[in-house]
Amino acid sequence: AALVDYLTGSRRLGAGPGGVGRTVATTRLVDRIAAARGLELLETPVGFPSLGPLLLSGRVCVGVEESAGLGVSAHLPERDGIFACLLLAEMVGATGLPLRALLRNLFARYGTLLSRRVQLPLREESLRALELLRGRQFREFAGLAVTRVEREGGVLLELAGGAWVLWRLSGTEPKVRLYAEAPTTNLLRVLVREAKKTWRKAEEEVRHV
Repeated sequence: AALVDYLTGSRRLGAGPGGVGRTVATTRLVDRIAAARGLELLETPVGFPSLGPLLLSGRVCVGVEESAGLGVSAHLPERDGIFACLLLAEMVGATGLPLRALLRNLFARYGTLLSRRVQLPLREESLRALELLRGRQFREFAGLAVTRVEREGGVLLELAGGAWVLWRLSGTEPKVRLYAEAPTTNLLRVLVREAKKTWRKAEEEVRHV
């Protein structure tokens, strides 16, 4: 998020055509930055291959994913870790601020959002558990109203106040990935706890069908 802010701000990468792309599991700080810059925000499924065509076409000038992947249309339509690290070093040098201070400034301007990813073991019943959650009608979660449900590639619940949770199966290792984001540490802790509990109950339910 800090690099998106830098690239579309003082770096002027967003001065021309093209919005900002992020995967569904990426911090919503990116959305707030794009809105502040007047740039279109495009959400894609998890995985950089979904962002590549948007970068190649110029529809987005920068694309980011949750696992620190970043791509820039003026460079490559693919994530480039070395390039991202160089940009990070440039940002620190240009601003004269350490990363911790840059993050504090980011929260001060766009609001605090704290994220966490938890990995759970993939079990025989995990796919059926995910299908069970896909078919469930969520109206509230952890005491918060559900404002949006997305079922492509997993189950995403967007909640009142900017919080969200996501369950999905990893495409690269035998893991179930649980994501959560919230404006406070306490709420983040509650969301992770409730998301784990919901997942375990779903696995238990399909195990006995």
